[in-house]
Amino acid sequence: MTIDADNMPDFLAGMAAEPRFSHGFGNWRGDFEGWRAAGRDLLRRGVGPALDGEAVAEEIGRSDAGGVTRLRLRLRFPTGARSEALMLLPSGAGPRPAVLLQHDHGSEFAIGKEKMIAPWDDPERAGVAREWQERLYGGVALGQALAARGFVVIAADALGWGSRVGNGYAAQQALACNLMQFGLTLAGIIAAEDAQLARWLARHPAVDRTCVSVLGFSFGGFRAWQAMALEPAIRAGVAAGWMARLADLMVPGGNQTRGQSAFTMLHPGLGGRLDYPDVAGLAAPRRLRLVSGAEDRHVPEAAARQAFGDLARIWAAAGAPRALETEIAPGGHVFTAEQQARAIAFLARN
Repeated sequence: MTIDADNMPDFLAGMAAEPRFSHGFGNWRGDFEGWRAAGRDLLRRGVGPALDGEAVAEEIGRSDAGGVTRLRLRLRFPTGARSEALMLLPSGAGPRPAVLLQHDHGSEFAIGKEKMIAPWDDPERAGVAREWQERLYGGVALGQALAARGFVVIAADALGWGSRVGNGYAAQQALACNLMQFGLTLAGIIAAEDAQLARWLARHPAVDRTCVSVLGFSFGGFRAWQAMALEPAIRAGVAAGWMARLADLMVPGGNQTRGQSAFTMLHPGLGGRLDYPDVAGLAAPRRLRLVSGAEDRHVPEAAARQAFGDLARIWAAAGAPRALETEIAPGGHVFTAEQQARAIAFLARN
C-alpha cells in the first residue's frame, strides 16, 4: 500500500517519525538573538502577505452592568475581512492591563468569541456558550472572570466561527483551498488577524500597553503562543492544551493527519524549518505559561513533556529561564477553573 488509512503516503513515514527542521533551535549554531531574528523572519513570511497593518474597530453596541462596560465591536482587517468582537472594560481609573482571549476550535462553529466572553444580548448564543463552558471550562466565562479582576478583555471571531460561520467541519478544506488560490492560507489569515487585534488592543486608551497579554485553550492555546511569537506588543501569555512536537502529532488517528481542522494551523512555508516549540520559542524571553492535561487525548503527556523541555532550553538560552512556566495538570483536554485561576494569577504578575 502506498497511502495508508490516515492518508499518509509510504515515503512520508520516515519524515513523519523524525522530521528535520533546518532552523530549529536544536540545529542552530549561533546565538539566541540570531536564531530568534531568523525565526521571526521565517514566521512572518510563513504567515504571508496578510500580516501587516492593524485592525480597525467600530462600536455597534454598549451596555453597563456590575461596574463593567460591555461593548460589541465590528472589526475590519487590512485584507478587507470583517469580524465581530466582544469587549469588557472595568470601570475606574486606568489605564488597565488587558487580555486578548483566543477561542478554541472544538468543531463548534456557531460560537467563537462567546466561548470566552458570555454574551449579554443574544439569548440563543448565550445558551450554547453556557453549555460549552460547562463542557470545557469548568463552567467559567473567562472574560467575565478576568474583568472582575480588573482586566480589559477582548475576544473576536476567527474566520469560520460565530459572526463569520462557514459551512461546517467538512468545508474547512474547501475554505483553505480557496484562500490558497489567492496566495493566502487559512492559518495565515487567523494568525495575522490575531496579531493585528493585539496591536489595536495595545493602543486602546483604556489599556496599559506595557501589560497586554494573551490567553487561550486548545486551538486557542496554539493561537496564544503563535500571537506572542508574531507580535511584540504582547508581553505575556497563557496557553493550555496545545503544545507538542510535530513528530508526536503526526501519528495514526491524530488530528494533524486528518486535514480539515489542521488547515487552521498549517503554514506551508514553515514545514521542515520550524517545529511547533520553535515557533512558541520566538516569544522568549517574555513570560509564558503552558499547561497540558495528563490524560489529554490530543496531546499525550509524554509529548507535552518533550516540547516543554525544548522550550525550557530556549528560555534558558534567552537568559530568562524563570519566565517560562509549564505544568502537567490532572485531567484531560479541558481548562478547569483551578487552571484558570493559576492562569489569571500568572497574568496579574505581568
